[in-house]
Amino acid sequence: MENNMLEYTPRIPTHWKFSKQRKLETPLSDPAPAVLAPKNECKGFDSWLKKQCENTKEIQSLWSVLAASERGADPRAAISSGEVPFGFSDSFVWPKVVKTLQGVTNKMNSGSQRKQELKNRMEELRAELNKCEEEYALITESVQVWEEMKAPCEQATKLAQSCQELEEEFSSVVEQALEEPEDLSADHLILVFNAVGLSRDIIQKIAAERMTGDEFLDPYNSAIYEGLTNEERLDVGYCKHMMEIRQIPYSKHDDCVICRCDTEELIYLFEEHEEWKLSPDIAKKKCINGPRFFMMSINELEETFSISRAQARTVWKEKKQIHYAALSPGI
Repeated sequence: MENNMLEYTPRIPTHWKFSKQRKLETPLSDPAPAVLAPKNECKGFDSWLKKQCENTKEIQSLWSVLAASERGADPRAAISSGEVPFGFSDSFVWPKVVKTLQGVTNKMNSGSQRKQELKNRMEELRAELNKCEEEYALITESVQVWEEMKAPCEQATKLAQSCQELEEEFSSVVEQALEEPEDLSADHLILVFNAVGLSRDIIQKIAAERMTGDEFLDPYNSAIYEGLTNEERLDVGYCKHMMEIRQIPYSKHDDCVICRCDTEELIYLFEEHEEWKLSPDIAKKKCINGPRFFMMSINELEETFSISRAQARTVWKEKKQIHYAALSPGI
């Protein structure tokens, strides 16, 4: 009897029954989405990156993934094939690479920011330079003129310094002499007229007489007013009055609301004293200031401002009261 167990049967026995035959498929794991690194298309990137890194060993693994990326392989396939390294959790390879690349990015971004700052600063400096150039052009012209004016200016300064020294000398002497104005010499009297602001014409007229202090203060000496205009006469009369009451320099009497007025201020005073009925236009036309107004007599007030004599007398009394009320006690 033949041993049929050793004989190969080329077909399935007919007594085996099957439903439709199914084709078995090997299940595939879900692959993570591929992250393709950008191709290293920039020439010189490798050498540039090495220059930016202090320690090139930290990015050594980067070259392998860049090479794989250039061939079209994604990182998963490159790591799975062993082309690109990876490490366990106790010795990760890529955090150092990422940190290094981020550091390079931050450094270069800082460079871009610094570039913009420098650009802005250069624009500011250009604007400042333009201003400097304009000023330089102006000052160059000014310096050229100064070279011509330097000598006369120095001479003028010397003259002014001489006047300053003389002013200090004369004021000290004259202020002391004014303690006894009757004893003023003719020269000192001229200096007084100068200091209180009398015009040069007045000074020359009185200086020609070589008048002394006692002659000037003599109430019967009418010669001092000869040849003077009405305004000049009032100015000289005021100086004489203030000398008599020892109120020179005039600054001693600054509290007087009349005597400290120029013409414009006197007009305001007229407006405050409406009851005086004095015309501001006349004061302006005749250049009447505070001292001149105070020195005007009743007749002059009546004629100048075209007011009644009674009104002129009232104004004269009130301005006199205001004036003397502002004087130092005992005067």
